[in-house]
Amino acid sequence: MELIVNLSVILFFIGLWMYARYWRRMCGKAFCQYAAACCGREEREKLMRYAIIAGNRHAPLLYALTYPERFDKARPLRLFEFRGIRCVFAGYYFPQRYENWLCDDQSEFVQKVYDFKEGRDHAEIVSRRRSGFFPLPEM
Repeated sequence: MELIVNLSVILFFIGLWMYARYWRRMCGKAFCQYAAACCGREEREKLMRYAIIAGNRHAPLLYALTYPERFDKARPLRLFEFRGIRCVFAGYYFPQRYENWLCDDQSEFVQKVYDFKEGRDHAEIVSRRRSGFFPLPEM
């Protein structure tokens, strides 16, 4: 009799644990989907943190796509050295497979890069605008 009671208590706690895990996974999925649908970065941050806590597998990737400057030493429009060569880049470029996960400002920049790659946009206008930020050294 005691064995049946012990087994039923153990099975009850296993079932309760599985039920809690299911709802935690569903909450993480809902938070991640809601964060991906938000346009602004500030709204996304809180929801992504909740999704990460809930254990969603896609939430850390979404967080890294939303805040790439927190994970990279080089910043847009600032000088940095790459193997002894002074470099500057205009912004973060993301592959098309992450297009649905990007904020509006990130999507606009990526679209400008695609337009430049396809020849629809010329770099002369951009380089003239940016040259005021970084004057070239006199030789």
